[in-house]
Amino acid sequence: MIPFELLKLLKMKEADTLRTDKDAAKQALIELGVPLDSEFAEFYLKYYSPDMVSTVSNEYIVELTSPSEQIATGTKFVHEVWGVPENYICFTSCQGEGGYLLDRLTGKVWDFDLANRNEFITGNIPAKWNGFFEFLIWYLSDIEK
Repeated sequence: MIPFELLKLLKMKEADTLRTDKDAAKQALIELGVPLDSEFAEFYLKYYSPDMVSTVSNEYIVELTSPSEQIATGTKFVHEVWGVPENYICFTSCQGEGGYLLDRLTGKVWDFDLANRNEFITGNIPAKWNGFFEFLIWYLSDIEK
């Protein structure tokens, strides 16, 4: 269940655009290997994300389906070009040399920096957020963490 605090932030930021293409979102999540009972899936099955802006991050959260499958494209890029392990999904713009990655197996979120790629791959960099909702609350709040 999406936490009340997150629902409130989405409404305040006018980022609570409800998804109309739930079947397309479900298919995209399945193709990414994201469990449909995860926080990530719950969010993307309910909301369309392009209107989300953050005052604490320069990265922007990208869309799962229409007008393009930006998450699938970004994920393919980080796997093929940056050598990020297959269980990670890139759900942000990946501007510069980094972005936010979701471990689809654990639901945890990393603040990935290409300069620390080797440490990340060897597991020496811990997740910054224990879940996608925790990440979104930080992302939409005005508090740097």
